[in-house]
Amino acid sequence: MKLIWEKFDASRESELFKKTKCLYVFYHSKHKDLPYYIGKAKSFGKGQAARYNSGYRHLICGMLDLGFVVYVADLEDEFIRAELYEQQLISQWNPVRKQRVKSPKLPVVTQKPWASV
Repeated sequence: MKLIWEKFDASRESELFKKTKCLYVFYHSKHKDLPYYIGKAKSFGKGQAARYNSGYRHLICGMLDLGFVVYVADLEDEFIRAELYEQQLISQWNPVRKQRVKSPKLPVVTQKPWASV
């Protein structure tokens, strides 16, 4: 699976909450080459399937205001395998926030999107 990342910062927060069927990575430059957290979301911010409901939106907006960015890779029809791709990224990128690594995993073709800046 080839992942193409889109960057969301504080100026694009409303667009972020419209994302669906995706992988996401929270990143802050103070962590140099490491992501902060890696996850998957059927619906990032709206509806019953929202990963981050209205109670958490203010926290994400606060993180964005403090300089975090969120990178999002759309999966669409591949979302059924999202956890397998997510697990590959977690084991490969070693996020700051410790996350459980499980098997199996599926390979991804990608690079750290913050490294190209």
